[in-house]
Amino acid sequence: MEFNNIIIQGLGLIAAALMIGSFQCRINRNLFGLQFVANTFFAAQFILLGGLTGSVVLIIGMLRNLFLLQFHRGWPRKKRWMWLFITAYITATVFTYQNLMSLFPLFSMCI
Repeated sequence: MEFNNIIIQGLGLIAAALMIGSFQCRINRNLFGLQFVANTFFAAQFILLGGLTGSVVLIIGMLRNLFLLQFHRGWPRKKRWMWLFITAYITATVFTYQNLMSLFPLFSMCI
């Protein structure tokens, strides 16, 4: 295995550990903050692997996490924001579609 591949997979491992750790948070602000950092590592991994759709969808997910850091204010709880982000995921997938594998990042973010 090449050194570059080890580094890329290491980014994914760090991201997975952070994502799993985020579910241990009892405070929403910490949860969304840790998920933002995890998505940053995942997006970097996808960019280095050439997964354009995955990286773009994850960057939108990072923006969603920044948005949800304001959850305590109440206005991010409105359903229209959820539909806005789902629309952004679908639009990003349409513009970066390469093959059927490009649909998996869309499904993972919308479910």
